[in-house]
Amino acid sequence: MDLSFTPGALKAIAHQAMERKTGARGLRAIVESILLEPMFEIPGSDVTAVHITDGVVYGHCNPIYSRNGDVS
Repeated sequence: MDLSFTPGALKAIAHQAMERKTGARGLRAIVESILLEPMFEIPGSDVTAVHITDGVVYGHCNPIYSRNGDVS
């Protein structure tokens, strides 16, 4: 399983952590909330990669999944 974040997603995660004035545990909570849906959808599926964008971080869209047989 590959997991990737766009530079914009990383900046959005950092921005949220700074707004909440959190440390490493708060940062972990933010990332876990972003990955909650994929953690339940992926096991047993044909998904091979998950791509996180800033839209995903802000809740505007869903993570982008790559599946077996997808052409990149």
